Amino acid sequence: MKKILLISAFSIAVFGTMNAQNAATTTTQTTGSKSQLPQVRAKAMVAKINNACGLQGEQVTKVNNLYIEYFTKFDALGTTPDAAKVKDLNNATEASLKNILSNSQLKFWQEASSSTK
Repeated sequence: MKKILLISAFSIAVFGTMNAQNAATTTTQTTGSKSQLPQVRAKAMVAKINNACGLQGEQVTKVNNLYIEYFTKFDALGTTPDAAKVKDLNNATEASLKNILSNSQLKFWQEASSSTK
């Protein structure tokens, strides 16, 4: 009888630990960047840029569309993207962002983004 109880308790402990590890992995995956839709990540970027420089009017829509396109292209590069392709994509996105933001907004965004790196 004792052996059955000990084996049962051990089995419950092992399965409990495995279940906790699976839950931790799932949490990491849902907060990871590539597991989220490009629209969700774009919305987060719009919020960051808006907090830094105060987007106005159509700028919100333009920046949102820009980052949806960015994250869609970034995801298409695969799990281990080529550094040169990522750099090209980043440069193209920055150039487009410069066309959307005013000079003062761009200055605020560059200061905010450089302080977070």
